[in-house]
Amino acid sequence: MRVGILINSIEVFGGIGKIAIEEVKNLRKLGVDAELLVFSDWGKENKYEEISCDIPIVRLPQRLPKSLRINRKVPFFTVWNFCHLFYPLYLPFYIKKGEWDLVINHESYLTFFLLRLKRKKIKYIQFIWDPISYIIKRVYTKGILNYLNRTLYRIGLWLDHLFIRKSEMVLTGGQAHEEFIKKTGKKYKILYPSVYPQEKINENREKFVFMMTAWKQGKNPEYVLELLEKMPELRIKMGGLWLDKNYEKSFRSLVREKKLEERIEVLGSISERDLNNYLSRATVLLQTNDDRGFGMPALETAACGCSFIIPEGQGVCNLFSNEKEGFFTREKDTERIISLLGRFLSDQVFARQMGKAAWERVKNNYSWRIHAQEIINLARGLK
Repeated sequence: MRVGILINSIEVFGGIGKIAIEEVKNLRKLGVDAELLVFSDWGKENKYEEISCDIPIVRLPQRLPKSLRINRKVPFFTVWNFCHLFYPLYLPFYIKKGEWDLVINHESYLTFFLLRLKRKKIKYIQFIWDPISYIIKRVYTKGILNYLNRTLYRIGLWLDHLFIRKSEMVLTGGQAHEEFIKKTGKKYKILYPSVYPQEKINENREKFVFMMTAWKQGKNPEYVLELLEKMPELRIKMGGLWLDKNYEKSFRSLVREKKLEERIEVLGSISERDLNNYLSRATVLLQTNDDRGFGMPALETAACGCSFIIPEGQGVCNLFSNEKEGFFTREKDTERIISLLGRFLSDQVFARQMGKAAWERVKNNYSWRIHAQEIINLARGLK
C-alpha cells in the first residue's frame, strides 16, 4: 500500500504539519510506503527539517514547469494563494494514475485537487480539523470581508459538504466538530494525535506563562495585553509564526505603545528543540482563543510536564480531566483566567502537581504507533 499524507506547506510551522510528519514516520515503521505530499511549496525552506529529515517528501509544485508555478496571495485572505485555485486544474496531469492508493488530506481547501485525483484512481480520506465554514465565521470578520462574511460562510458550508461527501471517509481530532460532520451523513472516526512524552520532567519551573500558535486574524493576540495590564506580576513568552508580517509589526508596535516590552517576549517562529525547552521551564501554557481544531499545544505541553489553561470545547479537552491535569475556560473569561494564572504563578507546588498529572496522563495513554496502526486498519477497510 502506498499512502500520501497531504499538507499545504512545509515553509510554515504548525501543528498540522507535525501531525502529518509523525503519521508518515510511523506508517513507514509499520511497513507502509508513506510519503509527505506538499501542495504549495516553492523549495525555499523546510520549517520541519529538525523532525522530517528521515522521511520522503514530495514537493508537488516542483513537478511543474517554472512557468506554471504560482506564488501570489489572494488579497484579504490569510492562507489562500492563487495556486490553490489554479494547481487543481493542471497539477494532476503531472501525477501518475494510481501513484498512491490513498491520500490522507489534512487541509480542507486542498480538496479541489483531490477531487481531480479521483479520476486517476486515487482515493482520499478527509481530515477535518476546522471546517472551512467555521474558519470563515471566526476569522474573516474585519475590513471588506466582514461585509461578505455571510456569503462566504454559505460558500464555505457548501464546500465543506462537497468535500466530505466525496471522501472515502472523514477523520477528526475530537468532538468539537462531530455534530457538524454527523449532519452530512458521512462515515467518520475520531482519531487523536499523539506526542513523545519526556522520560523525565523538570520540576524547577520558572515564573513565566508560555503561549504557542500560528498567529493570525481571529487568534486575538491583543487580548493578551489586556491580561498583562490587569496582572502586574504576569510575564509571557509568546511563540509561533505570524502568518501576516504586517499584523506582527502592528502587534509589536502596540506592545511598545503600552510599554509592555519587559513583560511579554514575542519570540516568533521557534524550533522543536526550543519549543520543548520553553515548555519544560514554563509554569503553565495559556491559550485564549477558542480554536476548535484539536489543540496540539496543550498535548505537547503535557508531554513536557507542564499544565495548561485552554478554552473548553477543543478536541484535546477529551483527553484530559478539567481541573485535574489542566483547566478549561470560556473564551475571554477574564476573571477566571486571571484567577487561574494567579494561582499557578503564586503556588509552584500546585503548578508542579498539575504538570505531573498531565504528563502521566499522556505518558500512559497515547502513542503515534497506535495512531498509525489505526490509519492502516481504516485503509484496509476501504478495499
